[in-house]
Amino acid sequence: MAYVTGTRGMRVGPLAYENWDLFTLIIQKPWFHIESTAIGVYAAWLYLQTKKYRLAKAKDDLEANKQFPILSFIHNHGWIKYCMAFFSIGLLLTCFFISYTANFNAYNWSMKHNILFFAFMKTCYLISCFLLFFSIIFGGLTAVKAILTSSPLLALGKVCFEAALLAPMVMQMIMSTKPTGI
Repeated sequence: MAYVTGTRGMRVGPLAYENWDLFTLIIQKPWFHIESTAIGVYAAWLYLQTKKYRLAKAKDDLEANKQFPILSFIHNHGWIKYCMAFFSIGLLLTCFFISYTANFNAYNWSMKHNILFFAFMKTCYLISCFLLFFSIIFGGLTAVKAILTSSPLLALGKVCFEAALLAPMVMQMIMSTKPTGI
């Protein structure tokens, strides 16, 4: 990712001239999805381990603590779940607002900043979602779970999903109608 960003001179701002092939270079290539696939596979494995831990804990608490010591430690110490949740929310907010200035002028940032953004942004976002998900799965954050399962947020999630499906077409139309666009 850093190599493609550096050689193509890509910018963080969505309307930069250099980003005309952003979707074909980054989004459509399978090798740019390796880190997100690895994080997803690890999350699935950890979720299955958590389910096994809960089943073992229902049968015998002592055996579950021996068989799954790390999950037992996280489950028995509530402060870890809250630390995971607050760290993930802070990381999510950082991921959302770090490119604020670059969205207005794509040339504000140096190439080093652009390379670091493209190289680590998706991974940081996925890790923050992963931590928030597992802080809820491990229990103890019932207020957050209630907020995330409320009707307005579920409706907003459906709208965001549909908007995400349309985003590549909208960006392509914006890039094609710019005077510097292709």
